[in-house]
Amino acid sequence: MIKTEREYEESANSPYFDFCAAAELYLPAFGEQVLSVLPIVGTSDLTADKSGFDLAVERSVEFMTSRGFSPTAEIYDLTEFELTSSPVVPTAPDGVYVEVRDGSEPCAEVRAGGETVSYASLNDFEIDGRAEINVMTEERFRSRGYASLGVASLCDALVKKGTTVLYVTDTDNAPSLRVAEKVGFIRTGRRFSAIFRKEGRE
Repeated sequence: MIKTEREYEESANSPYFDFCAAAELYLPAFGEQVLSVLPIVGTSDLTADKSGFDLAVERSVEFMTSRGFSPTAEIYDLTEFELTSSPVVPTAPDGVYVEVRDGSEPCAEVRAGGETVSYASLNDFEIDGRAEINVMTEERFRSRGYASLGVASLCDALVKKGTTVLYVTDTDNAPSLRVAEKVGFIRTGRRFSAIFRKEGRE
């Protein structure tokens, strides 16, 4: 699978976007591995595995720097999940409350002792009615089940509306992986992304 140059030109010229993924490797739980790269010379010898991905990143540097991007790529190793059935919603402990707001920006706020301890919201809606969820928990309140409670509550509202919910997290983020599994997400694959940022932008 070959990426087109147009998205890189648009990203390079856009005042709104400061990054672009030059190469991506998707390792689905079931099915054929996919490597998506820039249309650079010599792509025919790239293999759809980690070594092919690494070589694609190396070969992308010249093209990306010519478009004003930094010569160093940030490599992300992500695990992807999908919720294919109703989530497992845990019972809130005494004194813990969950408020789900199901408006234009759906979210779930978990409160304990009068303060917000965890907050689940959406990264974005995709065109086909899929939504990617994220969660943030105050550091001193982690490992108490609050993230799972918030994520499950928001997922429950979304699934009842017919939305397919996705969850993406760093592969080495064990607590976040546990949240996905406790709520009932199914692991769909692993993805490596090479992100180049515009020169001079944080």
